[in-house]
Amino acid sequence: MERIKRPASQEPEDSPSKKQPSLPNPMTNLSQMLASSSARAPGGAPRPLPSIDSMSSGINVTSASRNDPSGVQQLIDKSNHITQDWERKLSDFKFRPLREDSVFPITHRLTIISGMRPSPFSDQQLDQITTLLENESQNLTPIKSQLRDRFLVNDWYGATMLFLNPSAPMLEREILGVGETVTKLYTCWNDDYQGEALAGLMKTICGYEERWNTRERFYSKCINIFQSSGMGKSRLCNELGKHWLQCSFVLRKAGENGYPSGDPEIYKFLMDETIISNTAKILSLYAAVGEMGQKWTDDKRAACPDITLDALIRLWHQILQPVDRGGKMSPLPEEQGLETRSKERMEMYKQLVLRARELCTELSQRWHSTYYNGAFDEAVIESDEGLRRLFYVPICKLIETYEMRPFVLVFDEAANLNDRLLYWLRRLPMAFYRLPLWSLFLSTNNKIDKLFPQSQNDPSERLSGGALRRLDPILGLPVDVEETTRMVNLETRIQELRKSMSEFQTPQHVCMFGRPLWKVHGESYQKAVRFAQRKLLPGTYSPASNDQAFALLANRINLDPIVGPSSVELVRNAVNSHLRVVLYIDEKLGIMQTLTPSEPLVSDAATEVLMARSEAQDDFPRNWVSCIEGVAKNLLSTRIVDAGSHGELYARLVLILARDFTLSSIPPTRLGICTWTRPIKVLEFLHTLIAVDDYKLLMDYTPTARTQKPLSFAEAFKAAYINMNHFTKTDVFLQPGKTHEMLHDLLRRSAGLQLAHGQPAWDAVIPIYFGDLDAPFEMKQISAIVIQVKNKVSSSVLEIGPEKLNDFKYIPRNKPLLAILLELGRPYAPLAPTYKAYKSRPPCYGIGLSGKDQDTFAVLNHTGLKEVCPAFVRQVMPKDSVNAEVSKRNIRFNYMDREGRYPGYMNAAASVCIEETE
Repeated sequence: MERIKRPASQEPEDSPSKKQPSLPNPMTNLSQMLASSSARAPGGAPRPLPSIDSMSSGINVTSASRNDPSGVQQLIDKSNHITQDWERKLSDFKFRPLREDSVFPITHRLTIISGMRPSPFSDQQLDQITTLLENESQNLTPIKSQLRDRFLVNDWYGATMLFLNPSAPMLEREILGVGETVTKLYTCWNDDYQGEALAGLMKTICGYEERWNTRERFYSKCINIFQSSGMGKSRLCNELGKHWLQCSFVLRKAGENGYPSGDPEIYKFLMDETIISNTAKILSLYAAVGEMGQKWTDDKRAACPDITLDALIRLWHQILQPVDRGGKMSPLPEEQGLETRSKERMEMYKQLVLRARELCTELSQRWHSTYYNGAFDEAVIESDEGLRRLFYVPICKLIETYEMRPFVLVFDEAANLNDRLLYWLRRLPMAFYRLPLWSLFLSTNNKIDKLFPQSQNDPSERLSGGALRRLDPILGLPVDVEETTRMVNLETRIQELRKSMSEFQTPQHVCMFGRPLWKVHGESYQKAVRFAQRKLLPGTYSPASNDQAFALLANRINLDPIVGPSSVELVRNAVNSHLRVVLYIDEKLGIMQTLTPSEPLVSDAATEVLMARSEAQDDFPRNWVSCIEGVAKNLLSTRIVDAGSHGELYARLVLILARDFTLSSIPPTRLGICTWTRPIKVLEFLHTLIAVDDYKLLMDYTPTARTQKPLSFAEAFKAAYINMNHFTKTDVFLQPGKTHEMLHDLLRRSAGLQLAHGQPAWDAVIPIYFGDLDAPFEMKQISAIVIQVKNKVSSSVLEIGPEKLNDFKYIPRNKPLLAILLELGRPYAPLAPTYKAYKSRPPCYGIGLSGKDQDTFAVLNHTGLKEVCPAFVRQVMPKDSVNAEVSKRNIRFNYMDREGRYPGYMNAAASVCIEETE
């Protein structure tokens, strides 16, 4: 095949590209393929080719020359030109990000094509392209079907990203449009800070400072800030710097990218192996910070004698802030990645490291024996006057200048340091215990076991032995910050509460919920969902990964691990890499209590992965099947994940499956909305959920009543919609006066609700809406589907009397409720609808479904599901046994009558009555 060649003027003799192997061009026939098509649509009509966006630097293929009326050749020429540019960049950065050299040129052509709306290809041409790719590289076969699916839905971004290796940061940033992303990050970073996390952190530090000299035996003034990615750990520390003097160090490894940019000078200094002593490096850094801060403060006061301490703190904070470079990448060496630091910060840290190295040299020369004997610790500093003057006095003088306010050192991405450095970074602040000098440790890739190991595994004997204890970690970083802000403000609250159901499916709305990070991509669904997928599943999806299967299903049907030693590894991985949120950490046992927050964007991203189709069998949801099978076999059967008490987990699974397969058959009504977060009709949902005969019976059902003629079931719910892409949970019982507002908020965040354990009558709620999807939301159009789950062999009765529906009594009286009883422990029986009408409450239609397999649930007839769901059922629905019943009776007052507490009590009483009668 032909190689794409650079013009001679662009390829000097010593060019690095000369050393690269030749790159065969698999697309030599692409121009003929495009030209022959004349850019016609599948139906044969000419299709105008639109302007290519910023990726193609403004080429307009509609304004081509007379010799190229379709503009195709101009497109190919431009793609060749960009290929040459990127070849040079890849040579400069010395890495090869693509999976195969042979697909290198085509990737860049697809990047150009990705900006074209609508697609210039017919379906037949797309097939030709994917066939060409498959023939060119066997390694691309696994992604061929994904590529084709994404092409067919105009997901050019996703298709292009499939070519990228996860270790290709520079190329990925260019395709993402790094300038726009960084500008959005800069804007969000400088927005007004919302939430109570900052006040909580300041109050915590002040509280510890007051208690430091009491009988409580704390180790050192070091606090870990733990939470999963995107929760705002770095932003929290940045906001702290507006109130207290702070110096932050972002310790990113070479080639790591993130916001804000790393401080390579500091990282290289701390990791420098030519400096033998870690204590020397750390103390020298502390002293250099003190000297630098004091000199800067003196200079500012000399220039402006009236400047206040608060103004100095704000000015210092402003200098260390990230800057917006107008959407352009700085020409930096490979190891620095994308630069967002200010020039002042870069120069300041450069001088800081130079001074720290000088102090290390002075230390080794003046205290040579102590330096090499390994006894150089906080006790030595306190006892040696020379060491105190060198290391203690500078930081002490700076803090005294700021009137003994807390001075905070932030070590961001601290998990990138080795264990010994982390040990000494936590230990050496003990030498400064008289000063309000505080250290905060955080990391995007949390590595909780590294930053906060179990106390008995800590390298410090004083911690592992229990003589001292660490300070509790900071976990209180809120979700739903954007939504909460809008709901607290009266003006924006009115806007939010009047949003139509159609607006609930827009990326701007969906990105309000969950962690603050989603706000960055709120204007583009494709970018937002791809970003969420990379955060939820770093790398590519693997059916063999228990961690990934747990992450996907937890964000759909609300899985929870059983708190205990068996789940420690799963939970740590879920927090470190899969967006699970920490609620509590037991430092002695290393056990965490965690939560999967309700984030509709993440649930949408998880749905796309789960619903990926196989080309060989279009009806085969292979990722759904592998996740169900993996969770049942490896997590539920081993009692790592909580299976629930009576089958409610299986009920949530079946309901979500029905919702997904219903939505998969309904194309989006307009561009730019969330593919997997859209309202669907209740009747269509039920049609997918239940057996065909049962659905027909339900559609023919018309209840009878004495006073007024009720509507048939089909008529009653023909205008009803659900909006649910995941289940979340509550630990408290429903409250009648607040249920209608709760239903509205569930609709807004596209969620169903698993009710609290012990909630009377019902196990789950799905809100429904009867109004116009495009009109402002009306509370009078709201109602609900209430679900009861039973796992008994004996028949149960669906009770829909007033006392059972008391929590929903404030729902509008003209909007019916739908109650569903799932008798999972019984064999299949035909559906039995019921109806109840009330004067002062909404009417209620009831459905009783018996069984748990495809005879009851039509959705399980899809290929693969009926094979894996029985194993799932066996784990979440243990059979009742005499032994289990005897064990339950040991909880004596779970039975409110004596017959329950004393089996046979009523029979004995009856016998006594008979004897007395005789």
